[in-house]
Amino acid sequence: MTTMLQIILVMSGLTGTIMGVLLLVIAKKGNNLADGLIEWAHGLLILSLSTFLFLGRNYIPDLLSIVMANMLVIAGFMLMNQGLRKFFQIPIFYSKTVLVVFLTFYAINFVWFTYVDNNLFVRVILFTTSGLIVLVDGLLILLRNFLKGLGVMILTSAVILLILARLMRLIVIVLEKEIPATLFENSFSQLLIIASPYFAIPIATVAFVVLAYERLTQRLNQLLREDELTKTLNKKTFFNEAQKEIARALRYQHPTTFLMIDIDHFKEINDTRGHIYGDKVLKEIGQNIRSVLRATDLVSRFGGDEFMVALPETDIETAQDVARRIMTTIEKDPINGCTVSIGIAALTAEADKLELILNRADIALYQAKKDGRNQFALS
Repeated sequence: MTTMLQIILVMSGLTGTIMGVLLLVIAKKGNNLADGLIEWAHGLLILSLSTFLFLGRNYIPDLLSIVMANMLVIAGFMLMNQGLRKFFQIPIFYSKTVLVVFLTFYAINFVWFTYVDNNLFVRVILFTTSGLIVLVDGLLILLRNFLKGLGVMILTSAVILLILARLMRLIVIVLEKEIPATLFENSFSQLLIIASPYFAIPIATVAFVVLAYERLTQRLNQLLREDELTKTLNKKTFFNEAQKEIARALRYQHPTTFLMIDIDHFKEINDTRGHIYGDKVLKEIGQNIRSVLRATDLVSRFGGDEFMVALPETDIETAQDVARRIMTTIEKDPINGCTVSIGIAALTAEADKLELILNRADIALYQAKKDGRNQFALS
């Protein structure tokens, strides 16, 4: 007679298989749009396979329905944890040796307490505690990133549900010595351990997809805002943000200053060392400039080898100090092997529009180059 727990396992296996296959298709069609998605899908498929092996209890060899099925559950959760670590770019703190020792210890004990000393109590304790270790590892990963969106919060809740189910099962088994006679006995502890994944794992998978969607949206927003090579603001975004800063400065009568930066003899770098090296220099100079600026300052790749900087709440004297630091940082960087010239222009009553300020900064830049380069000039 088919029990409710068997029906739950069948539904879990079918749901997990469908979701795992769909995730693999999404990951491969989307060129692995989110790190860790493929690992999560593989983990989900392995968990689904384990449910079908569990359903074969008393029909297929114990090596498959007991030892292999329990091994696959742990392996599936570990693969999901690896997916989480990849997604959040967290290095694995344990070595492969530790991982192999853990899985080997688990496998040997399951074989021993299945064939040598057929002890269901020990197997249940081993399965539950090993699952707890892996789930707590996943929970710690999520808690480190808990405030990074709705997907993380939902996924954390699902993992906590799985952990609580295993803890309650341990309490029931240890304190009340309630050991089910069969896998599909309708006992409280069996219901906890079998039914909780049926709800929690699909929820966790949907949450991981939400995480991938949030990451993709973030990347698309970055592509829309940033210059692909230097990771500074693109021209359109800079204009929008700079105009807001000008409006704010005019409203509150606060100083704002702009720097136009041009790489000296950049054409020679491209001609002598190649465009690939030239791109490397552009990228490095973008990083150099950002390293000098505050979080509230704006920097954009303005043209081929030109950068524009907006310095809110900055007067002309302070802007000169910023220009000096930029020039020194770039000149000392061994990757660059070049210098820059800078034109400085401040927001004034006569130049209260972005186009006017940039024009004055461009004139000052021309003057700096005319005077010998590797220096700055004021508008």
